[in-house]
Amino acid sequence: MKKIEEKCNFCGKAFLFYKSDRKSNREGYYCSRKCWASSRTGDKSPQWKGGISNFDGYRQVYVGRRKRKFEHRIIMEKYLGRKLKKNEIVHHKNHNRADNRIENLVVMTRGKHNKVHAGNAKRSKHYGVL
Repeated sequence: MKKIEEKCNFCGKAFLFYKSDRKSNREGYYCSRKCWASSRTGDKSPQWKGGISNFDGYRQVYVGRRKRKFEHRIIMEKYLGRKLKKNEIVHHKNHNRADNRIENLVVMTRGKHNKVHAGNAKRSKHYGVL
């Protein structure tokens, strides 16, 4: 069988392969499995969603290879110009976890945040009172 020369879609290196290995439905050709895998990570992946994921309604942003932070905490830290302390909670005023506008966010202590939500729980539909 005759070998065909092709350029790797990721690194650009020339490589040889058999014509029978060519698949008509493939989007490109790669010199190695490592190049193929590298071409499908991060923002090159077909499943990339802009570095934003969702956890229980809260938007998370990738800040490292496998590290995520809550978007509302990042926004508040930038607004305050400092890192948040361990006992500080960023509360969504309208209770919409995806609404991360600075007007909708407020910093409070863990204790005060628990009281705010305890007060809301009494009026919740889960307690039979609207």
